[in-house]
Amino acid sequence: MRGRELTERQQEVLDHIREHIRKWGVPPSRTELSRTLKLVSGSAVAYHLQALERKGWIQLYPGMDRGIQLLREGTPVFDPDHLPEVAAGTPILADESKAILRVPDELSRQIHPQADFYVVVRGDSMSSVGYRTGDIIAIKRTPDAVEGDVVMVRIGAEITLKCFHRPAEDRVELKPCSSNPEHRPIVIDKETEDWEIVGVVVGAMIGPPRQSSPGP
Repeated sequence: MRGRELTERQQEVLDHIREHIRKWGVPPSRTELSRTLKLVSGSAVAYHLQALERKGWIQLYPGMDRGIQLLREGTPVFDPDHLPEVAAGTPILADESKAILRVPDELSRQIHPQADFYVVVRGDSMSSVGYRTGDIIAIKRTPDAVEGDVVMVRIGAEITLKCFHRPAEDRVELKPCSSNPEHRPIVIDKETEDWEIVGVVVGAMIGPPRQSSPGP
C-alpha cells in the first residue's frame, strides 16, 4: 500500500473517521462529519470523502449514510506497548529495534504482499500518508524500493521511516511526508555511507484507541 499525500483538511477528516470508529464501532454519518468538522455543506463533506477514496484510504458505499470503510486499517487491534518502534521523525538507534516481531500467520494472510514483521511508529514526520505515533505498520523485508515507496531504512546505527526517492544514480533522498517545516529530507550518498533499506511498508494496522482531543 503506497501512501498518497493528503492535504491538512483531508487528514483531519480521515483522523475523525478513525476516532469515531474506535470510539463507537461505526463510521460517522455525513451529518456528523459536517457538524464536527464545521463543513458548511453536504457537498463539502462529499468532496473530502471522495478525495480520500481516490487516494486509497477509504471505500464509499453510495446510498448509505455511514457507508465508509477504512481500507488500510481493517485489521485486528494490537497492543503497541510491547512492540519495537521505528522513528517517523528523528531516527532511533537500531539497537532499540532488535526485538522486531514476526507477523503471526493469521495476520500475515490479511496483508498483500505478506509482511515479515511489524513495528509501532514514533513521531509525526510521515503524518501526511497516515502514519503517526502509536500506529502499527507492517513491513515486507526487502533491500529494494521504487520511487515513492514508504521504507524502513538503517543509516549507520539508526533506523528511520521515510518516503524513498532517487534523484540521481549515486544519491538517495529519504523524504518526510508532513506539513511540519522542521522535518527535512535525509540525503544519502550511496557509495560512501553505511546504509540499507530494511523493508517497505505494505500495510497499516489500528492500535488501541488513543486519547481524543475534546470536541468543539
